[in-house]
Amino acid sequence: MKPNQEAHFSRNSLPVALLLLAALLPLTSVAAAPVRLQESQDQQDLRDTERTRSRLLHLTSGAVLRGFCRTIGSDWEIKLGKDWQTIPVSMVERHADERELLAEAKQLAARIQRGDHKARVEHARWLSSEGLSIECLTALDRVLRAEPDQREALAFLQERPIRLALPQPEAGYSDYFAAASRLGPGAREIAVDGLKLAEDREALRTSLRAELLEDRDERRQLALLALRRLFPGEEINGLLRRAVLDRDDEVRHFAALALRDAGDPEVAAPIIRALGSSHSILRQHAAEALGVMNYAVAAQPMIAALASSGGNRPPGSNIYVGTQTAYVQDFDVEVATGESIARPRVNVLIEGAVLDARVLSSSSTRVLTERKAIRSALATLTGAKVGSTQKAWEKWWEANGEDWLAERTNAEH
Repeated sequence: MKPNQEAHFSRNSLPVALLLLAALLPLTSVAAAPVRLQESQDQQDLRDTERTRSRLLHLTSGAVLRGFCRTIGSDWEIKLGKDWQTIPVSMVERHADERELLAEAKQLAARIQRGDHKARVEHARWLSSEGLSIECLTALDRVLRAEPDQREALAFLQERPIRLALPQPEAGYSDYFAAASRLGPGAREIAVDGLKLAEDREALRTSLRAELLEDRDERRQLALLALRRLFPGEEINGLLRRAVLDRDDEVRHFAALALRDAGDPEVAAPIIRALGSSHSILRQHAAEALGVMNYAVAAQPMIAALASSGGNRPPGSNIYVGTQTAYVQDFDVEVATGESIARPRVNVLIEGAVLDARVLSSSSTRVLTERKAIRSALATLTGAKVGSTQKAWEKWWEANGEDWLAERTNAEH
């Protein structure tokens, strides 16, 4: 073939040659594009997963937003329900990963010694500063359950109150109390503190008085807390009934705390009288209440109640087992107007035996429980570590009671 013919063939056959060249290319070069595209999509999904996580956004206004967040361009978005709300980056002061923050909080909590309430309050303070409000209240609940009037915990709740989703009190106190009663101790303190702004104080007190008769224990507990914080020294009659007669241990305890905060030793008189009740359970409740109320005037009556609460022997009595048979012992003859009348003299023949009887029942256990309650109340009231026997307390009171009573009476006045 001539050179010019070859050139002519090459020009005319160029498209065909390109098609043949594409057909002869290795298959791997053609299949590589979809593989690279799939890897790119996986990486994108991974980046989206890392970007959309549960975070805490601290805003420049001081508020904290907690939820699933992501970055879109230079701004933040937070998921509210099914929608995403845009948060300009200029409004976000800082942000933190929720999972990492909770892990750090757990490590810090593990270092706190058991019973160190001050350290736990400081931990709650740190949790609040990081926006972990739920965890903060949980830490405070643990403190307030052990010590309802822990100073640092109550001061912190006053300094940095946490907003609660509660019905407006103006719409009706019943709904407000029903919602607040389901909260923990820390949140209850916040709910009660919010009632200080009530305009009609008398209506509020009337509602709290009615709450003392509610069937749910939690409602009565909340009412007693509110009376103690908002109306100290008032509604004494209702408090006395709750302190001794209520079925719930915590309700009785809260009522006794409210009577203690009344600051009047005379309120102890009715409960001191309950120490002489014929019902052991009431005597036990009275002793427990007097220990919480912490009035010195109750010490000597409890010592006397401890001595008269019975020993370890069960109650004794006797029983008669026998028969009684009537018979005519003799006749009384009476003569009148020439006639004689014989009046029989009836007597009773008794046969049988009188036996000693000793009843063993739950009353023996109740006596032991009652005496234990009195000793525990005396230990709380006097602060003395005497022992767990009646004789030990009687001996201590004989040696120290007069001096202790004089010192405490002077301190109370």
